Amino acid sequence: MHRLPGSTGTGPTAKEVKATEKKDAAEKKAAEKKAAKKKKAAEKKAAKKKKAAEKKEAAEKKADEKKAADEKKAADEKK
Repeated sequence: MHRLPGSTGTGPTAKEVKATEKKDAAEKKAAEKKAAKKKKAAEKKAAKKKKAAEKKEAAEKKADEKKAADEKKAADEKK
């Protein structure tokens, strides 16, 4: 077996080091993918919340306009 340069024979082999580096890289990539997925989900949730708020605001505005129109109509009928 080939040892790393300067090894006294007690450390990991080059093959073991390479396997560890490969494993670490895969774990890092998986963590980044998970973080990206989490970020995307958070953005999607925020967009959905914003859209719901806009829809609610539009409904309230429409209700206010209808109420004002009804009040104006009632006032016109009293005259």
